[in-house]
Amino acid sequence: MSMNKEVEKPSLFGMITSPTEQFRRIKERPKIWGPMAIIVVLFIIGSWLNMREMDLFSGMEVDEELLKLSETFKVIGAIVGGVLGPLLGVLFSSAVYLLISKIVEKNVSFRQLFSMNTFISLITVIGLILNAGLSSLFGDLNGVFYTSLGGIVNASGGLGVIFSSLEIFSIWKLILTAIGLQKVAGYSKGLAWTIPIVFVVAGLIFGLMGEGLTGIVEG
Repeated sequence: MSMNKEVEKPSLFGMITSPTEQFRRIKERPKIWGPMAIIVVLFIIGSWLNMREMDLFSGMEVDEELLKLSETFKVIGAIVGGVLGPLLGVLFSSAVYLLISKIVEKNVSFRQLFSMNTFISLITVIGLILNAGLSSLFGDLNGVFYTSLGGIVNASGGLGVIFSSLEIFSIWKLILTAIGLQKVAGYSKGLAWTIPIVFVVAGLIFGLMGEGLTGIVEG
């Protein structure tokens, strides 16, 4: 009697070179805690690199003790943000996709969706670390990523928000999410692309609303 060959474990860094194959493996063997631990560590590093460039006392005269306190705050902030950020982000998106899956009657588990989103978040943290490195070398762009259109074209107001949202790693993540929803959750091509695009548009709308409120306050 022949034995079925066991499906290989999905590779986290394989998401860069062979994402479709990793999604196939995730569907059969969803992995969570090992990949999530790596993602959390990378997010802590990326968060600390970004916070290290922040001047918490811009324009103020501070003593050495207060400077040391600010460095401690940055480390704590990086750890808390690095742990909670990816966990809550993956949890929220997985819950939304599961709800949609129930509505459209797709047979996919929360574990599969959580694993899929964990692996996809590698792209986000790569972008975070890369942009932190670029900020260290060339200076901070006031929260705008070098890998976005906003990092190339200097614009303010609503146009600046739009340009900042057109970012390489965000687009890469959107594409992988669409592919993952097809391969792991069994969504139709149209639905798989519509959902992440709606997420991006919603984020853009909130960003524009925030910019509008800032303008009102400053005005």
